Amino acid sequence: MAELAKQDSLINELLQVQFELASLSDRVGVCCLSLLSKEDKLKAFTSTWALNFGTRFLTEKAER
Repeated sequence: MAELAKQDSLINELLQVQFELASLSDRVGVCCLSLLSKEDKLKAFTSTWALNFGTRFLTEKAER
């Protein structure tokens, strides 16, 4: 992937965004696990799960 990113600036930019989002997601997850109550952890989990997988489900359903 490194060679591809060197050749194409758009792919390079997309990869950088994905790496930053993964890093931020990890930090937010650690904060949630250490600071939130069990109920709030469950709310955070279900809302992020629904946002990510619900959007995918609606997209796949629309494509059929």
